[in-house]
Amino acid sequence: MSGRFYRIKIVAVDESMRGKGAFRRLVTPVLDFADKEKIPVVLETHNYDNVGLYEHFGFDLVKTIKSGETPIEQYCMIRNPVTETAAC
Repeated sequence: MSGRFYRIKIVAVDESMRGKGAFRRLVTPVLDFADKEKIPVVLETHNYDNVGLYEHFGFDLVKTIKSGETPIEQYCMIRNPVTETAAC
């Protein structure tokens, strides 16, 4: 990927806070700023269960990297900026 973008490296929510909007409160300001600046946001996860959560926030799964040496898979995701026109 070339050009400007934000990369979310780590988002961790304590198990006791899951399902209470903690993730939304953490990530929404970043996504709002990225939309305002028209900057895509990228992230990777090794947990397939997180893919649906990220899709809910507008990310698209663009690549899955598999290794023949380990059972670990990496899911690469991107969220392009949402413009006011697209949000209508």
